[in-house]
Amino acid sequence: MGWSGRPGRGATGRGQPARRRPSRRMIIKWIRTSSAAVFGQAGCSTAGVTKPVKRVYLETFGCQMNVLDSELVAGQLRRLGYALTDDPSAADVVLFNTCSVRQHAEDKVHARLGALRRAKTRRPEMVIGVLGCMAQRLGSKLFERHPHLDLLCGPGELNRLGELLERVIAERDRASAVSAERSRRVAPAERSLSFDSLEALDLSRDPTVW
Repeated sequence: MGWSGRPGRGATGRGQPARRRPSRRMIIKWIRTSSAAVFGQAGCSTAGVTKPVKRVYLETFGCQMNVLDSELVAGQLRRLGYALTDDPSAADVVLFNTCSVRQHAEDKVHARLGALRRAKTRRPEMVIGVLGCMAQRLGSKLFERHPHLDLLCGPGELNRLGELLERVIAERDRASAVSAERSRRVAPAERSLSFDSLEALDLSRDPTVW
């Protein structure tokens, strides 16, 4: 490439002016400049690298009201930066939105939770949660039956799901928000405290995920 101190020859055979051999300092400077262009600065900084998106598997059991609740949950999770997946084995978070009207529906949830025991052993960082009426009705009994379960969230506490997930991930401990109130609506004296967050949750509903 002309780094030799000897004059080169072109296709005509005529001599060409000799090119100066780059010094070692010039070569090092060129390498550093190229690295800075690729990585943002010399030293290969990773400041601009984005974090991987966490994936959520969400399965719904029961009535049309639960389908609506799952739309609310999906919208909330998308807003928090999560992506939905149809593959529970590829999910970082597995959530079951449950119904307690029929025993058969509860039996299916127990079966799903039991099937995840081995996966939780292989991937302890995976978060497993039960939402809805079954979480509210059984409460801590679900933790006792399924020790690998991480999270419980009743139907009246769905606006707190993001907070519960953050707590489980940060503290590596269980989290639960199950209202003692059987109704989906809170008492009038408490309604003003939660209205804003519940309204925001409804506005984030994502009906396209189904």
